[in-house]
Amino acid sequence: MLIAIGYIAGKKLEVNMHSMSMLSLYILVPFVIAVSLMQIELKPSYLAVPICLVFVCAALCHIANFLGKRFLNKEYRPVMPLLGGTANTGYFGIPLVTTLLGPSAIGVYMLFNMAFAVTEVTTSYYLSNRANMDIKESIKRVLKLPPLYGIIAGFVLNITNVTLPDVVYTYWTHATGAFIIIGMMLIGVGISQLKGLEINLRFTGLCFFHKYLIWPLLFTMLIMLDKNITLLLDSDAHLMLFLLGICPLPANAVAYATQLKLPAEETAVAILLSTIFALIYVPAAIGLYFMFIAA
Repeated sequence: MLIAIGYIAGKKLEVNMHSMSMLSLYILVPFVIAVSLMQIELKPSYLAVPICLVFVCAALCHIANFLGKRFLNKEYRPVMPLLGGTANTGYFGIPLVTTLLGPSAIGVYMLFNMAFAVTEVTTSYYLSNRANMDIKESIKRVLKLPPLYGIIAGFVLNITNVTLPDVVYTYWTHATGAFIIIGMMLIGVGISQLKGLEINLRFTGLCFFHKYLIWPLLFTMLIMLDKNITLLLDSDAHLMLFLLGICPLPANAVAYATQLKLPAEETAVAILLSTIFALIYVPAAIGLYFMFIAA
């Protein structure tokens, strides 16, 4: 529904995609991330997971970057790291976790999800910049990205046990809602700005191959490794890891693609198709998980 509303807003109200994406990246995302992080209990066993996932997501990002260089035209190559290193674990993943494990699991899930936030503003963003810039300029662009400082602020506030006024949490709740609404509407706005709904089959197919084959296989391997060797996590944490591995393409990629002047409209189409496909794929994957992996 939010994607459809974004499409109507883009068509009828002339909503500006660049302004929406900048509002999300520079104002909402840093605040939402910082306050989310400061509320999480940093257990050593659970803290090891996002640290490990940062390297996993970075590896997936490099794989996507390699696939882009190998199979795509030059204009689409920088988009692959944006889509390949993270997933829609927020807008799409949080309702899944709430449904399957209840609201009490959200804290741990958000801790795991921080790895995706870190990857998004470091490896993904850096590699996308590197397609058209040198190393020095790419690093400068990463250091100018506000969500990165939202992550740092969240960890500092958490470790120092700073108590914030209640009004901050009230506005954090509002900002989280706005972040979700704008993030999903951006997909619709991006599609509305296409001259015609033409699907780039090579680009979209490569995104699907990476997201729906490589991702779940790698996360399943991580779960089996912990179940049989490391034994750090419980069954709920294993399910969270699996859900992280099967979420669709990241909606935030539209905002980053817009900022970097990449093919944002085609990116929005790929994300839309991925989200629609996930409505069938995710329930099927969860069923297979309980049959063969969780057993």
